Amino acid sequence: MRNEYLSQLVDRLVSVYKEVDDTLDDCSSEQLNRPPGPKKWSIGQILHHVILWNEAYFPQLERVSQSNYRKSGWEKIPFLGWIRGWWLRRSVRPSRRLRSRTKDRFKPEDGTLPVGIISEFVLNNQKLIGYMNSVDQLDDHKKIKITSPAGKSFTMNLFNCLNMMVDHEERHLKQLRKAKGDLEQE
Repeated sequence: MRNEYLSQLVDRLVSVYKEVDDTLDDCSSEQLNRPPGPKKWSIGQILHHVILWNEAYFPQLERVSQSNYRKSGWEKIPFLGWIRGWWLRRSVRPSRRLRSRTKDRFKPEDGTLPVGIISEFVLNNQKLIGYMNSVDQLDDHKKIKITSPAGKSFTMNLFNCLNMMVDHEERHLKQLRKAKGDLEQE
């Protein structure tokens, strides 16, 4: 790849979706949908949340990959949007211990999710890798601005956006491991 960091991100994503696929291949629908405790998401809900998050960013990645890309209003304001984007990226890091409040548009469905959510998660990750491949031809990912679907005033550069998306997946992989471990101990 032209942008070396993208190769590392792709490797991290592949590692995430392979672990999810391998770890959950024997998971029953009941296990997939049972929350490990009160106010905690089930494994299926964790996967659904990540899918919703990624899908919300796909139109932005599509827009940036087009040759007629133009910055939006918030993307032109250098400091305000950047600081909020920086905060958003820090809030989804895998090493962060505090829970983050999830915006409604990213909240997973309540109720029973099909076992097919695992395949949907893998396909969603492959689609994200496809977007990474499509933006690889662009120059200087630190100058290309993205507006987060979390809010119009949350802007960040493409480099930070893609890193944040992978960090977010790794954060929820950690949550998924804990949820599966909790269910196995029951």
